[in-house]
Amino acid sequence: MLSQQNNQKYKISKKYSVGFYTIAGYAVFRYYEEREYGTWEIDRDRMLGRLSGSGLKKLFKFEAGKKEKYKKYQVYGIWEK
Repeated sequence: MLSQQNNQKYKISKKYSVGFYTIAGYAVFRYYEEREYGTWEIDRDRMLGRLSGSGLKKLFKFEAGKKEKYKKYQVYGIWEK
């Protein structure tokens, strides 16, 4: 079984956060929304549509920093246009 490394969760706003970990040469981003009955994983596009300007800046800065640090890894979870 493969184990996750560099597991981190970063709070973007009161309601949204992004998780990051590496596993077997992949850098993985996961996006979460706090709801009444717990935390739910959501897709990145949904989060982008709901964040304010400062929340978007925090998210993009976090993603860019991780992408730079782990640039030799295959990135999973970011859908670039």
